[in-house]
Amino acid sequence: MMDPDTARRVVVEVSQSLGFLTPTGPGGTLTAQQQDFLIRVRFHGDRQGSMWLALSSGIADAMVRNLSGDDQVPTIDDCTEAACELANVVAGNLVSALFGDQAECHLDTPIEVPVRELPEGAVGVELLEGMIAVAVEH
Repeated sequence: MMDPDTARRVVVEVSQSLGFLTPTGPGGTLTAQQQDFLIRVRFHGDRQGSMWLALSSGIADAMVRNLSGDDQVPTIDDCTEAACELANVVAGNLVSALFGDQAECHLDTPIEVPVRELPEGAVGVELLEGMIAVAVEH
């Protein structure tokens, strides 16, 4: 089972440092209807499973704008790339935090998947820009 405090801490740290987003506190999970993007990152090695990162509307757009520094409307490709990069960094940090540095795991390339209900145990983080939820299945 994923430790909710660890998962939230990782999401907060990565969203701040990578996406220049502004976390405001813990949140619930995101239903499929609330998700703008759902990214899956599979991991394998000493442990195997999948990490799911769901973004509400506006999160990927805000990341692209924060990183590019301009006010042009980001393309869907830009937003997908930003969502995948966020998921990749969250997955790497979360797998390490959950299983320890001694557990060697390799991450597959993050992929956007159709939105769906997140696995049991998902946790969320509220941000000024929207919400991010994460779940790990292993």
